[in-house]
Order: sequence, then C-alpha cells, then structure tokens
Amino acid sequence: MWYVTSLLLLIVLASEVLAGTPVKSCKDAPPITESNAVTISGCDEAPCKLEKKSSTDLHFKFKVDKETETVTNKVSAKIGPMDMPFIGVDGTDACSLIFLGDGSPASCPLKEGVEYVYRNSISVSEMYPKALEENIIPRDIPRAFLLLKEMNESVQQVTQLVDNMLARVKRGEVSTNKGLSFLEVKYHMLLSYLINLTYVVLIKCSGEKIEDDPTIDCLVEIRTVLEKMRLIDHKLKYLIDKFVKTAITCSTNSQDPSNVRANPANMISKLDEEEVSESGSEQEEQSRVTQFDTS
Repeated sequence: MWYVTSLLLLIVLASEVLAGTPVKSCKDAPPITESNAVTISGCDEAPCKLEKKSSTDLHFKFKVDKETETVTNKVSAKIGPMDMPFIGVDGTDACSLIFLGDGSPASCPLKEGVEYVYRNSISVSEMYPKALEENIIPRDIPRAFLLLKEMNESVQQVTQLVDNMLARVKRGEVSTNKGLSFLEVKYHMLLSYLINLTYVVLIKCSGEKIEDDPTIDCLVEIRTVLEKMRLIDHKLKYLIDKFVKTAITCSTNSQDPSNVRANPANMISKLDEEEVSESGSEQEEQSRVTQFDTS
C-alpha cells in the first residue's frame, strides 16, 4: 500500500503546506521506485491553494518493487501543525485509478517493474469553513483537527464493527427474528437522531444558518420521544440484562430472586388437576351408589 501526500491547501483555517509533493511508501508495504513528483492541475509550485466547490487533477508515474495486491489512497493536507485527511478521497480504493502507459486501465495486483500512471480528480468539499474567520480562535485549531482525526478513527472502527455484525446476520450466525420491538424502536430513534445531528453539524461547518431548518424540529421530536422512553427503558433494564446474559451463557442464575416468585401458570395447572381428581371421585361414588341400588 502506498499513499500520496498531495499537500493540497484546503481553505480551512490555515495557509501552510509542505515544500514539495513527494510520493512515499507506507510502513510494511512494497516501496515505490522511479516515481515522479505529483502533478497538481492549476498549481505549478507549492503551496497550492484550492477553493471550495472546486476540483483538481492529480497524476504521477510509478513502479513497484514487487507484486502489490491492494492500493489505497491516502491524501492529506498539511494545515498548520496538523495533517488533515482529504475527505472523500483518503482511505478509498485506488486500483481503479491506475492505468498502464498506453492509457488502458490497469488492475490489481500490480506487477513488478511495470510502469503505471496514477490519475485522480478530487473535489474540495463545501463543508470546509472559510479560512481565518474572525470568530475562530487560533489556539483552538489544533484541538479541532485532533477531534476530527479521532472522529474519523472512531467512524472507521464503528463501520468495521457494523459490517462484521451484518455479515454474521447474513450467514445466519445471529438470529434477529425474536428480538425486542422496544429495543428496535429505541435504536432506530437513536440512529435517526445521530443522522440529523450530523446534518446540522455539516450545515454549521458550511457557514450556513440553521434557523428555521426542519432538521431542528426533527431533532426536538426525536429527543422528546427518547426522553419518554427512558422510564420504560429503566423498568425493562433488569429483564433485558437477564435475557442477554442467558443468551450469552445459555444458563440461568440459581440466585435470581425471580426464580422463587409466584407462577400463575403453575397454580392454574394444579387447580385443573384437583378439579379432574374431584370429578373422578364423584363419578366413582355415584357408580358405587348405583350398583348398591340395583342389587
């Protein structure tokens, strides 16, 4: 795997990039040989400045020292002291962006000694705020980028976890037929809340107003429902925890106080047995009386 340090200056609170556009190899990956500097359209020399809602083309030639199975984009911008991933490009598959010298598409794995050409057209997202806005405190910039980096890592972990769970469900390893409908509603509401909240953050990062936006009303409605569900969730917590523990361990707890509670089903069965036995005794008594009278 290799990455391209494109050094694109996003219009994001800064105006600094590195002095060059080198191509580097990732750790524990086949090194790239005979690589040229990355060519960025509309930029003859660093630093390169891009505007929101604009696009630029990247391309360079390279060879690999040994056969390479996968190629992944890692495009980032040097903004002040921080390396910020280029959203929408960083982390994506690059095999479809690699061509042979004659312009025909190449396919992974890449062969040793063959010259390839990497071509990519990237767009600058509108979500980036304007550079050096008056209401932004410079000392908050490193902290903001650190939080964005942590969010990106957390999203990747959650995505991997969800993909693994979905794969298990599709393979039939996990059954979802007999789930609790209350939990399904709760998690659906939480997911909807996060989606709408993310959209609000996107609007604010774009410098637009959120006043009178219908998303705000939706957030208030979902939050109200979640608050109302909290009391029910508290009452069902013990029962849900018990079901989950039983499903995981496939055993019940002998010390569980609910094991000694009254069971109406058992009482009904005993009453039925008593009624059956009483009716049987009456029939036997009547039979004896009848036999005595006939004799």
